[in-house]
Amino acid sequence: MTSIPISAVIPTFNRASQLRSTLIALLNSVAGHSSLGEVVVVDDGSTDETRSVVKQIGQGIRYLRTDRVGQAGARNQGVRLANSTHVLFLDDDITVPEDYYQRLVDTYRLVGCDWVAGRVITSAAMPSSPFISYIRHSERETMVRPKRLESVMEGTFTAANLLVEKKQFLELGGFRTDYHRSCCEDMDLGERAMMAGMSIWYAPELTVEHYDPNLLDFRRFAIRQYHGCIGHAQFLARFPRLHARSALHAKITPPAGGDGVRSGLGRGLHRLMATAPARFALLWGAVLCERAPLPDAAQWLLFRASISSQMAAGFVRGRCLASLSRPIE
Repeated sequence: MTSIPISAVIPTFNRASQLRSTLIALLNSVAGHSSLGEVVVVDDGSTDETRSVVKQIGQGIRYLRTDRVGQAGARNQGVRLANSTHVLFLDDDITVPEDYYQRLVDTYRLVGCDWVAGRVITSAAMPSSPFISYIRHSERETMVRPKRLESVMEGTFTAANLLVEKKQFLELGGFRTDYHRSCCEDMDLGERAMMAGMSIWYAPELTVEHYDPNLLDFRRFAIRQYHGCIGHAQFLARFPRLHARSALHAKITPPAGGDGVRSGLGRGLHRLMATAPARFALLWGAVLCERAPLPDAAQWLLFRASISSQMAAGFVRGRCLASLSRPIE
C-alpha cells in the first residue's frame, strides 16, 4: 500500500521542557515508519532552551525561528517549509501514545476523507486537584464516536491534533492570523475547508494527552476562557449560519421571534453573569472554594458557574469587536 508522506509541524514558545516530551513521544511513535518525512519545529521567539532541546534530539527535526508571529502564523510558516504532501499539526504540550502514528496512517487510509482530526484530553501526568478532577469529568462528555464532521461545532476540532493535505491547506490561505489571542483560528480553517467541499473525519481513537499549565491555576484558566469566547464571537460573526449550532450564542442572544418566559429568564441570567461584578465574584468564589474542604458537587457547581460567567462576558465583548468585521459568507 502506498505510503503517505507526512511532515509534523509543531509551533512553540518558551516551553522547552514540554517540547522535549512532545518530540520524544512523537519520535517513539514513528519508529520504523518511513512515511514521516520530517518534524518541523517553529520557534516563535523563545528565550529559553528551545533551540538547544531541538539540537539535542536532532534526528529528523528541522528548526525554524520566527519573530513573534503568533501560533497561527507560526503554523503557516511551518507548512510552507514542510516537504511532504500531508501535514500533521501538534502542539508543543501534546504527548502522543506509542501506537499513535500507526493508528493515524491506518485511519487516514480507511476513512477516505481529506483531513483527520483527533481527540485531545488532559494529561495523566497533571497533578491531582479538585479543578483537574472536574475537567477530567467534563471530558467524558466530549465526542467519543468516530464520524464525518458536518460542522466544526460538533465536537473537539482542534489544530493541536490534526492531519491535513498541504496543497488544500495552502489553497485555503492557511490559518487566519487576526483572531483575538489566536482563539478559534483552527475552527475557522475547518469550516472554510468544509465550505470548499473538503471532508473531515473525527477520530477519537487518535487520542493525545495535553499537559496544560493553565489547569494548575483556576484563575488563569477562567480568564483564558474569557478570551477564548471573544474569539468564538468573532468566529460566529464570520460564519453566521453557525449561530444555531452555538449553545453560547443561544444563551446570550434572543431569537428573532422573541423569548418565552423560561428561555428569557435563562438568557437574562447569563447576561447578568456576564457583568463585571458577577464575573469577578464567581471567579474569586471558585478560587477560594478550590482550597476549601467542600463536597465535589459543590466545588464543581461553582467551577461551572464561574467558567460560564467568563465565557458569557467574553462572548458579549467579542460581539462588540466582531461588529467591526464583515461575515465571510
